[in-house]
Amino acid sequence: MVAPFAFLLMLTVVMLPAGFALADDAPSPSVSQAGGWLVSAERLIAAGQSAAAVDLLLPLEPQLAGTADYDYLLGLAALQSGQFTLAISALERVTLVQPRHAGAWLDLVVAHRSTGDLSTARQLLLHVEQTFATEQLQAQRMLALQRSLEGDSLLRGWHGQADVLSGYVANANLGIGVGAFNLTPTGGAVIPVSVDPASRPRGDASLQMRGSAQRLFDHGDGSTTQLNVGGRFRSYADESAFAFGDVAASVSHLRPAAGRDDLAWQMGAYARGLYSQGEMLGVFAAAQGGLRWVAGRCALAATLELERREYTASGQFSASLAWLGGQLDCALNRRHSISGGVRAASDEPDGARPGGGALRSEASLAWRWAATSKVSTELSLYAAYSRDREGFSALLEGNARRYLMRTGERLSIEWRNPFGLERRFSALLELENVHEDSNLPLFVFSDRQVSVGIRYAF
Repeated sequence: MVAPFAFLLMLTVVMLPAGFALADDAPSPSVSQAGGWLVSAERLIAAGQSAAAVDLLLPLEPQLAGTADYDYLLGLAALQSGQFTLAISALERVTLVQPRHAGAWLDLVVAHRSTGDLSTARQLLLHVEQTFATEQLQAQRMLALQRSLEGDSLLRGWHGQADVLSGYVANANLGIGVGAFNLTPTGGAVIPVSVDPASRPRGDASLQMRGSAQRLFDHGDGSTTQLNVGGRFRSYADESAFAFGDVAASVSHLRPAAGRDDLAWQMGAYARGLYSQGEMLGVFAAAQGGLRWVAGRCALAATLELERREYTASGQFSASLAWLGGQLDCALNRRHSISGGVRAASDEPDGARPGGGALRSEASLAWRWAATSKVSTELSLYAAYSRDREGFSALLEGNARRYLMRTGERLSIEWRNPFGLERRFSALLELENVHEDSNLPLFVFSDRQVSVGIRYAF
């Protein structure tokens, strides 16, 4: 009896390691059912039952954690059910196993944003932009995430930027653009006039400081209010008499219209002050209302604006204006966006001014291109036209009604985090060309500007 027992014991000892090896290689009951459970979890997520999907998937975590398909389903279900810490843990495992999984990276952005960690969310979104080609990403989702992060930042306090630029202005003294013109009195002989060289354009080095800040308030009923403040000041090395500045503040309010998410009433007001050498030159104030419609990647707004302009030194130029206009903003993709606007107004002066009242119209178009994650470009084109209702002067072109046509082009290039500086800093390059034409040569004007500087974003 002993020998057979000893033999059985020895056989058991010899076979024990092999037996354990076979048991380790064989799938456990939970793992063997994983395929079916993953399919069931997918169906639950598609049906909007993400919490139930999490309950189904969690028991499999000890066996399947580190498996990309399982971790992504668990992360997605947890994200949609508001379990953000679990979602981050699962999605991070996906990115470790499959670093090229664009969807997992984008979901991580959403998860960190949902926990309030906006800094990490922005860094992850930047990583996605730098790593993946455009065709690998959902452009609309990228744009939505960018806008959401910008909105979240504004909701958390004041955000904005401060710039300091130095450069050269070709017409610092606002000189007359022609060297001579003719006086043409009605019924009289033409009198040629030479423009005093002191009144011709003079270039000068300039220093410009400007800043702006915004704050957004969400009222919880679909409506928002945004506050904006800003200002700028420009001085010159030699033409100090022409130093100028302005300060402005505005408020805008959006409220859903007709119970629709894509339609909103738009209301707002602003005030702006112009000053030179410490003295206020004028104050502008306006109130506006309109309707804003969002369609896909574009937003279209139609507005009516009532503006009041008060000039302290030249009261005859004070006037009331009624502007009617429209604005279009489109995010073409994650790198390109355009915006444009047109408006027209009737300018009614308080008193007698040369030319009387005027009809005014303005148009602008801006194209923004994020060339890389660090370099962005903006090209702006603008035009403004005005036509007096009455003759400007009996001495100029036979008392002709003056028209002014101003056009301009502006190129701005921003290089973020230059030379390894702290990420809030940017280097700036700006070029601008302005020309104003008129049927009265006395009002012909042109200017060119080039500036370089630095920006600090906060």
